[in-house]
Amino acid sequence: MNLPPESDIPESPASTSSDTTLHGFGSLIDQLLSGQQAVTGLASRLNEEKAALERMVESYVARQERATSQNQALLTAISTFAEKDGSVKAQVRSLLSDRDARDASLKSAVLQLFQDRADQDAKASSEIEELFTQSAANVVEMRSAVESLITDSDMVSFFQVEQSRKY
Repeated sequence: MNLPPESDIPESPASTSSDTTLHGFGSLIDQLLSGQQAVTGLASRLNEEKAALERMVESYVARQERATSQNQALLTAISTFAEKDGSVKAQVRSLLSDRDARDASLKSAVLQLFQDRADQDAKASSEIEELFTQSAANVVEMRSAVESLITDSDMVSFFQVEQSRKY
């Protein structure tokens, strides 16, 4: 049977409305598929951005943990340094105090040594003066004894002998 080409077949009013409806459904389905693809693409993109944000948050948390750990280590080091510094300062103060005490003791000993030396010198000077005084007294006493032993006539003859020696 020879059928005319489809374009030559007049469309019946019933077939036109069902084609339009089918065509409308096809267009609607295409739109729905396109919307579904857009939503799927958007969901995929949101998942990717969510994963990127999660990685960024994890990186931030890791950095914060490292920073906290480093801060804690720094605080521990500063605390240890402060304790050691305080201990060193206390030891230095103690050493300086000991040195000052030794210096004061040495100064006192040196001053006492000088005082003892001055006392000994004064005592020796006094004893020397006393010996000179005794010696002078002895000379005077001896002279007096010699003079009493020598008579006046002996003196005259002594002086004459002395005078003759000179000439």
